[in-house]
Amino acid sequence: MGDTRASMQFSDRQRLLYLYLREGWRRFSHRLALGRNTAFRFAGSTPDRLIVAPTDLRAVDPFVAQEIIDGRFPLAGRVLDTEGESPFELDLPSREFGVRLHSFGWLRHMRSIKEDEAFTRIRQLLNEWIASHGRVIGGLPGRPTSSLSG
Repeated sequence: MGDTRASMQFSDRQRLLYLYLREGWRRFSHRLALGRNTAFRFAGSTPDRLIVAPTDLRAVDPFVAQEIIDGRFPLAGRVLDTEGESPFELDLPSREFGVRLHSFGWLRHMRSIKEDEAFTRIRQLLNEWIASHGRVIGGLPGRPTSSLSG
C-alpha cells in the first residue's frame, strides 16, 4: 500500500511539473509572438541613460537657419514669409509645407547658429506652437509623420 502512495505522489508531481512548464512555455511563446520578448530582454537590465547619442546624418544648412530667424520658412519647395507673425497661425502654401512645418525637422538647421538670438527665436516659435496647437490632438499637427521628413 505504501508503494502505491509513493508512486501516486510521484505521478502527481510529474503532472504538476508538466502543467507548470506547459503554462510557462505558452506564456513565453505568446509574449514572443507579440514582440514583448526579445534577445535584449534576456541580456540584463535596461540601461538608465543613453551613453552615446546617435549622429544626425541629415545636413544642417546655416542659410535655412538664418531665413527662419528672419521669418521666412523655406520648406517643401515653398517659402512662407511670416512678416513677424506666427507661422502656425497663417495660411500655409501647401499641405506638404504644413507637414514639414509641424514635424519640426527644420529645427536641425538652427544648430548652425550659435547666437542667443537663434535660441530666443526657437523658444518663441515653440511657445507659439504650444499656444495654438499644444492642447489639441488632431488635424495636421496631430497626424503622425515620418521622422525623415523635414
